[in-house]
Order: sequence, then C-alpha cells, then structure tokens
Amino acid sequence: MSVGIRRARNNNSIDALYYLFYGRHNKETELEQVVPQCHRFTYTSHCQLSLPFQVNTQGYIICWTDGSCSRNGQDGAAAGIGVYFGDQHPWNITKPLDPRIEQTNNRAEIWAAIEAIRKIREKGIHHVEIRSDSDFMVKGMNVWIHEWERNGWRQSSTGFPIENEMDFRQLKNEVNSVSNVHIPRDQNKQADALARAGVNSQHRV
Repeated sequence: MSVGIRRARNNNSIDALYYLFYGRHNKETELEQVVPQCHRFTYTSHCQLSLPFQVNTQGYIICWTDGSCSRNGQDGAAAGIGVYFGDQHPWNITKPLDPRIEQTNNRAEIWAAIEAIRKIREKGIHHVEIRSDSDFMVKGMNVWIHEWERNGWRQSSTGFPIENEMDFRQLKNEVNSVSNVHIPRDQNKQADALARAGVNSQHRV
C-alpha cells in the first residue's frame, strides 16, 4: 500500500501543499482533454479513461471526498457522502450513508473514501489519490492504523476500543496503492456539496 500525506502550508494555494510520498514537491496537472494513455495508471487492465481527469505526477487520478451529517451526535442524525472527480463528471457520487448503520460525520468521511476506491476499481483502475479535509480519516489511515493493529484495535493510552474500527477495517481492505492526502476545507467544496446533497436525499426518503 502506497500512502502519503499532504499538509497545507498555505490555505490559498494547492501549490503550497507538499508531498511526503517520495519526499519531494508534487504538483497536480489539470487535464484539458481526455487522458490519452492508459499506461499512465499502473495495473490498469483496460482503457476506459475517455473522460477528463486531474492527475498527479505519478499518473494517479485525483478525486476529492467528503462526508456530512446533520444533527451529528444527536437523535435523528442523517449522513451523506460525496465523491468529486470534476464538474458534471459522470463518476461523481452523492448518496446517503447506509441507514442501517449509525449516522456520524466521521463514518461518512470514511465511507466516502471507500466509495471513491470502489468507483475507480469498477473502471479497471487501481491507483488513485484521494483528497479529504478529514484529519480523522487521513491520519487514521496513514498514521494511527498501524498502532491500532499492534494494540488489537484498542487505544494504547486507555485500552478502549477504537471508534469506527469496522469502518477503518473496510477502508483498509479497499486500499491498494492509494494515497490519502489532506487539503483545506475551502479546496474541498465540491465534494462537500455532494455530501450535503446525500444528506438531503436521505431526509427525502
């Protein structure tokens, strides 16, 4: 599993993010045309990339994820997820969180990443850079999960079970050479709008 973290030095510029994946600065390239070569994406089994994407310098498709929850932590909470590949992109996702599970914002953040990975794998792609404004999800997957596993999925300081253990286990099962990154919220507004629409669709059911 290839993982990395981007951290914002300057909220006003994506260029101010630095990349720890290979220890060097990395700028994404916004494609103005369709992606011309499938071999840009390692392990791509067949070419289905007749759509515009943003890609990083390793050739990974970039997408943005977000989760939203109304009445978070209260009775009647309702959560939704959003995955954004581009304006009016057919792969964009907006949907409610499964109503059979507890509705929380953190859970929605994790499941947004899960849905993003499932979407790109459905299209025969196995490398994607996921950008999220959730510290909990990004640090959970890139930093904390290794300690959690060593401790039997319990907090080292208290011995209490890890919150969202099953969600993180599911996300880890989906991950294969995925780079989870962090960006400021103002650069995640499109995915946030999709997640909020997912919440609203649950209210309408």
